[in-house]
Amino acid sequence: MKKRRRLSTVWFLALLWMGIAGVARADQVSAASVADIPAEAPFIFVNQSGYNAEAPHRFTAVNFPDGATFTVQTLESAEVLFTGTLSQGIGDFSALKTPTSDELVIRIDAITSDPFRVGPWWLERVTYDLAMDFMVQSRNHVGNVDTPAGYTYAWRDDHQFAFHLRTLVSQFLAHPEATHRLKSRITYSEPVEGVWGALAPFDETAPDIVKLIHWAADNTVTQGLTHEFFKGDLAFFLYAWSWLEPWLDADDYTKVLDFALTHWEQTTINQEYPYDESAADGHNLFAIKTTIGTVKAAYPPGFSILPNALMAAVLDRTQDPRAIPFRDAARAQVAWSTAHLDVEDPALTKGQRMSADLLMSSLAGFARLDPTGVPDTFNEFVDRWSQVVIRRSANLWDFFQLTDDGHWVAYVDGHETKWNDPGSVLALPSAALSAAGLVTDSLQRDRLREIAYAAMDHVFGRNPTGRHFSYDAPREIEGVERGWYSYYLGGVGELENVPFTFDGAPKAPSYPYHPEVGNISWTEGWVNFNTAFNRSLAEMAFFETELELKQQGDSFHVRLRAPLNFDPTVTEPISLTIVTSGGDQESVKLQEVDPFSTHSTGRVAGKVTRNPTAENGILEVVPGDTVSVSYGYGYYAHQSALRAK
Repeated sequence: MKKRRRLSTVWFLALLWMGIAGVARADQVSAASVADIPAEAPFIFVNQSGYNAEAPHRFTAVNFPDGATFTVQTLESAEVLFTGTLSQGIGDFSALKTPTSDELVIRIDAITSDPFRVGPWWLERVTYDLAMDFMVQSRNHVGNVDTPAGYTYAWRDDHQFAFHLRTLVSQFLAHPEATHRLKSRITYSEPVEGVWGALAPFDETAPDIVKLIHWAADNTVTQGLTHEFFKGDLAFFLYAWSWLEPWLDADDYTKVLDFALTHWEQTTINQEYPYDESAADGHNLFAIKTTIGTVKAAYPPGFSILPNALMAAVLDRTQDPRAIPFRDAARAQVAWSTAHLDVEDPALTKGQRMSADLLMSSLAGFARLDPTGVPDTFNEFVDRWSQVVIRRSANLWDFFQLTDDGHWVAYVDGHETKWNDPGSVLALPSAALSAAGLVTDSLQRDRLREIAYAAMDHVFGRNPTGRHFSYDAPREIEGVERGWYSYYLGGVGELENVPFTFDGAPKAPSYPYHPEVGNISWTEGWVNFNTAFNRSLAEMAFFETELELKQQGDSFHVRLRAPLNFDPTVTEPISLTIVTSGGDQESVKLQEVDPFSTHSTGRVAGKVTRNPTAENGILEVVPGDTVSVSYGYGYYAHQSALRAK
């Protein structure tokens, strides 16, 4: 890996905090004089890399009159593909679903944006492999730095609130085909005593994400990490076991289950943990958690919901009566949270920074796992939370602000630039799309999706600095022109040479439009930022996936929409399994509809018979049989079913 270059220039300019809430029109923005704006700062702010064809395509344009005309053109030929008008400093060309590999630009009068592309699943194309690279190379002991790091467990500088297993398992369950397709990088490393080795080595043919899940669980059990976050996260490993089992030793399940059951109610912990906001005797995961953590994001509300709900599901598989207290604890936590948490309180929403998504994603997951346990207060809480996010995102950037009264980003003790906070932006899609999957109002749902994608655009340059959050983005990410100003050399995590490190984000004085502010205050990558981003990838995959099964005559047709078509020049088939209630199951091979399609389709022939033979290429049914197909695993699975004719 090429070494990062040091960046010595830091902007030292006078700062002016502009406390503008609500909708900020471009012609009302009190911006710096043109003379103060850095030469490289754009006037049209886009996602520098590109947009998903069927996702919102929005951009910000400053110092243009409302109603100004913009065009979307090919960079090379200047062919106009779309024409629109600015509204309150925002342009929207979501209706453009162009089947082309050409670079595009936006033009307003004589001003041209950075080039970008529109592809079937562009965001996933340019992030999936890099996101995995980060998780592989930032591991403690065995990553790209072999010197053990302090304040670290499984990943360098991770702390107990990185939520590794929650993150990795969510990705694996939501989009297994994509994680299987990624290149293999990991081989098993001989154990270091007391660090890992309690679990047996994995099968080397396992996908890297399975190896990372194994790594996280192994480190927790071997090190005896009894903090409520670590032992709670083991529930994700146990829940996913059915799909992990082909590559792992059967004894691993027993070891992890025994560890979790032994320590679940334990109130004390094995050691001190950095930035720990749990009560000293508060590590009993059956207890209702009423604390709202600080802006460090070390104690997010709702973190215990899914661990308990998943443990109940795990024990239900064997009809183990010990499932009851886990189910009761999950239901009690959901009931308390939706009845008592104040959605207007910034400490609950954006104030939890990169951990803020855990509440809403946990509520969404719980509703799928235990729909009969959803309390009466649930829907109203989700609706009110969504309204707050929508209201506080009504601004020039579609950017979820901390408050309604002028605070844009999380802060502490009155210091607006205290925290380096890429994390709250990286985590927002996870929270917003989790809520979008729960609300019933279609306009509310669409706006939450728009805000989620705007957050990703923010990371990729649609922000007041016009820069990607990663210093190395221009050489790592396809299409990015400007990365973050600087990076942190060294530190506990030593992440400077780890690919896809999120180094920094605009601080409060950069908003609503102050590109002259530049690189101020703290800049440093953190594993916890990347795990937040990865949770967003999981929720985006789940939200965008659609599956349909139809019977047409004697054949059964499957249509899948999922983030899979990353390269229009390569055919990337996928096989799914159709099952019947009569005992047959057959594989169906799906092909992309066309090189730029977001969908894949396939069919299998059918036949009426009462004596089916599995895997003979013909789906054998009798009228009235239930026929079903699924994609994804567990509570992240999408299923489509019908009655055979």
